[in-house]
Amino acid sequence: MKAEYFPYGIQFHREQWERLDLDEVRRSLGSAPPVLFFRHLAARLNRDNRPVQARELNLFALLNRVFRHVVAHYATDQVPDALALAAVRADLDLDVGPLRATLLAMVGDFPPTQVIDGLEAPVAFLTANPERPRITLLEVLLVKVAAENPAVDPFRAILDDSSLAENSPYLQAVARIEDALR
Repeated sequence: MKAEYFPYGIQFHREQWERLDLDEVRRSLGSAPPVLFFRHLAARLNRDNRPVQARELNLFALLNRVFRHVVAHYATDQVPDALALAAVRADLDLDVGPLRATLLAMVGDFPPTQVIDGLEAPVAFLTANPERPRITLLEVLLVKVAAENPAVDPFRAILDDSSLAENSPYLQAVARIEDALR
């Protein structure tokens, strides 16, 4: 699970990405360090009278990186393919049914870099590489963790999972996988 799903390592709801015109920021910065992007993001969020600092966004990105590293270590060294196995134990399938619907909704609502850049449609993203459903499952779980984290309140708008919950069996699928991981 090495591939980077989101630009800059943090979750962005598609509507907020578009509303804040983050494509323009990303293009203008090129390969500049992520903290510069976070400064622009904080400034755009602050226009809505939300006191957000770039360092908070940078720390959140670091926290996500740590979570991804821990899961990758666990799913590689301790229990190979742990998340996919948890899905099987939860009677969920990465390729069909409620989990697949959740993954498709995730790629639509929280698009990966390839979808943001217009290189792939959501369905194509999930089918282009057998690892991508697994990576997307990890990101689904991280979106749920972020949604429950009160520390992200200043920038919760970019992480709002309500449309994912309304338009897919996201909450039920996550609950079943969490139970299977216990």
